[in-house]
Amino acid sequence: MLGTNDSKTQNWHGMDRFLAAMRLIIEDYRKLPSRPDIYLLSPPKAWSHYLGIQDEEIKSMAPALKSLGLPFLDLYGPFSEDRDLIALDGIHPKAEGAKLIATLVARLIAE
Repeated sequence: MLGTNDSKTQNWHGMDRFLAAMRLIIEDYRKLPSRPDIYLLSPPKAWSHYLGIQDEEIKSMAPALKSLGLPFLDLYGPFSEDRDLIALDGIHPKAEGAKLIATLVARLIAE
């Protein structure tokens, strides 16, 4: 799950560049001798613009990441429905949010 910090105003250079970087990261993981399974997760909704984080860019990441053809989990949706899952900073999950992420990831892996 990458992308929240990428969405910051000073870091964001467009979806094409973000996806190109993701492809490079994926290829690096595929080259590992351990041959790990790779799962992609979209970041949760940003409820604030803390340190320049842009929710508009985060929201656009889910369909873009899904297009990469790997097992995918959209966390934006569940976190956009319940602000109480996110800490006061509007970015980081509370314990309940972390538990939801763990539950959804476990389901994805079990599929």
